[in-house]
Amino acid sequence: MGNNVFQSPFNITSAAINAALAGATTDLTVGRDINAGRNINGANFTASATGYLFWSGRGVIRSPADASWSWRNASENIAAVTAVEANDILAQRNGTNAQAFRLYNTFTDASNYERLNVRWNSNIAEIGSDSAGTGTIRGTRLSSGGTIIGLEDAYISGASVAVRRDGTSGPTIFAVGSTGLTSTALLHTRLMPSINQASGTYCVLDINPTETAVGAGPHYLVRGRIGGGGDVFNVDRTGAIAGKSLTLGTGDFALGSGNFFLGSSLMVLGERADPGAPSANFGYLYCRDNGSGKTQIVARFPTGAVQVLATEP
Repeated sequence: MGNNVFQSPFNITSAAINAALAGATTDLTVGRDINAGRNINGANFTASATGYLFWSGRGVIRSPADASWSWRNASENIAAVTAVEANDILAQRNGTNAQAFRLYNTFTDASNYERLNVRWNSNIAEIGSDSAGTGTIRGTRLSSGGTIIGLEDAYISGASVAVRRDGTSGPTIFAVGSTGLTSTALLHTRLMPSINQASGTYCVLDINPTETAVGAGPHYLVRGRIGGGGDVFNVDRTGAIAGKSLTLGTGDFALGSGNFFLGSSLMVLGERADPGAPSANFGYLYCRDNGSGKTQIVARFPTGAVQVLATEP
């Protein structure tokens, strides 16, 4: 600034000081300037490698390494380190120590809260909800474009794990795929609950569509195909089962409560109500009451009336 001589009388104002310091690098002394609460506009703060910011009884900020910040409690016995690893990348790391991030829904104290955890736990990456005291475990949901995967999520009533997509014209809602599988004993998808009931019933797989309206053509509850080709077997919406072949072992084969039974060179058909027409290229063979108490053996095809093969004498 050169040699400046001030002659009395003169006034030094805060505006004049700020103007003189604007854009300059100013050394601030910890314990004098900062703790005194001085405000110097345009100043830079430079600390030594061992320097830190400290709020009495509250917290400490240190810079233990290049491009990192250590956030500590006032006693400096607990800390979390964040680091700038590259443009637009902020990391939380501390050597080989597993890290965790907590986002709270409610917090009363350390014994009463609801929170989201993103953490490493025994070398497993976890995302989930947590609670303590008067807090409640909340559902966890992944969502994108109207598709939802929920864990303990009331979006689908009664489901502990749910996948849902509303209002879409996409043909596939949920898919399980893979490629390049080479196991010599491959089991792709398995349902394997462990059930230990004192009483009651259970169902491992429940296929239960709600039909508000359906289009023309066949409608299947289950289809089995190879490479997207023709059906190896299928079960349509009426419960009819169709397949390219059916092989029976040395024992008997039964469906329903005795309505259809194969075994010992005998086929048994029980009476039933007329089903709807089968899908194209299939036919039904069954027994029904003729309306006068007599049993008829009849056939039904995709088109035309039911064909009576024989009537009880």
